[in-house]
Amino acid sequence: MIVTQAELDLVQDGKRTLMLLPVEKGPDGERLPCPVEEEQFVKLQPGMFEKGTGVTIVEVERVRFDDLTETDIGNLGRPAPMVKALVGDREFWAVRFVLGNFVWFFAKHRERFLSRGGITTDVDRHILEEPGVTRDEELAIAAAAAAQRELEDEQRFDLCRQQIQAALDLMRANKDADPKDLRFMEARLKKMGRSRGERAA
Repeated sequence: MIVTQAELDLVQDGKRTLMLLPVEKGPDGERLPCPVEEEQFVKLQPGMFEKGTGVTIVEVERVRFDDLTETDIGNLGRPAPMVKALVGDREFWAVRFVLGNFVWFFAKHRERFLSRGGITTDVDRHILEEPGVTRDEELAIAAAAAAQRELEDEQRFDLCRQQIQAALDLMRANKDADPKDLRFMEARLKKMGRSRGERAA
């Protein structure tokens, strides 16, 4: 995006975190969308082939001058009368941004929703009444599910071991039990014990 060197200086000095873009109209008078989008990384430069400064768009809002707060005007880095004289009473896009590339941050914290095809970030495609989750929350849910599966595996392991031990006790009490079967069951229990010891180590 081409901006004046004076504007670029304000951005680089941290004095400007808001820019105003005019709302353009189409051939039939329809309002055209803002040329930049939220969560987009944009290069601000004084000329087409000149070195620029990257910013990440945080918020895009259609407003008039009277909708701006004192904080907004302060974030423009210019006196309020000057801003008023420049924009007048027409509509414009208030584009809030931060210096640097933070697209990864938005991607990490963007809400994800359950959809018929799995997980989506498109709010229009999610299953109604299902709450959205951020990437961090999604990872936490996955970790909790993995821990639950591990716990269930341990419980099944313990139950199986108890059943084998009970069967072995019955076989030992039976004088007619085949010694080969006894040795097989004892070896199986020992193997399970070694396996448990390996997991605990």
